[in-house]
Amino acid sequence: MPIIYRTATKSRDSQSTDNSLNEQSDFYFTNDNVERVEDNVNNGSDKYIDQTAINYSSFHDGKFVGRLAYAETSEGTAWLPFSFGGTYRPKGWYIWDGSSWVSDRRQISQALSSGTGGGTGTVGPQGPQGEQGIQGEQGIQGIQGEAGEDAVVETYTHDQGIPSSLWTIDHDLDRHPSITVVDSSGSTVNGEVIYTDSNSVTIEFNAAFSGLAYLN
Repeated sequence: MPIIYRTATKSRDSQSTDNSLNEQSDFYFTNDNVERVEDNVNNGSDKYIDQTAINYSSFHDGKFVGRLAYAETSEGTAWLPFSFGGTYRPKGWYIWDGSSWVSDRRQISQALSSGTGGGTGTVGPQGPQGEQGIQGEQGIQGIQGEAGEDAVVETYTHDQGIPSSLWTIDHDLDRHPSITVVDSSGSTVNGEVIYTDSNSVTIEFNAAFSGLAYLN
């Protein structure tokens, strides 16, 4: 798309370009492009422009970076010739940079030559969860801990010197120990064991005898 600078003096209809048209400090278009530009401005086409307004102050914020806007008249005071001195905003094209409308010759030229790009699309839905990774290798076995101290197990030996068929034993072991009974000849004798509580027990036999009871 050919672009000429402010040295141009004629528009499409061969009328003299007035001061308001020449106020665009960056550029305006040659005769073969004036009609297309005017059609876009007049018909509100969004191929090139996002909006048109009476002047710069009337622009609303742009929707997408790279979109164009056209100011139909200038505003402010031009205290530097052909520049944005002071509050001066000339008529012409502006491009949205994401925060404000700016006059950038190169960016506006590219936008008008190739058409403006679309805005950034919305974020798509989250994808499905990926497959579970493979299990890692088994770690090295830790070193063996030190051996603990041997537990001290208290025992109690009951000496039944007087023959009896009912032995009453107070052992004070604070538990229900296992019991082995032997008679005076060393033979094992079985009886009915009754734990009275955790510190005493009675053993009933079929006949009276004397011997020993080992409580572990």
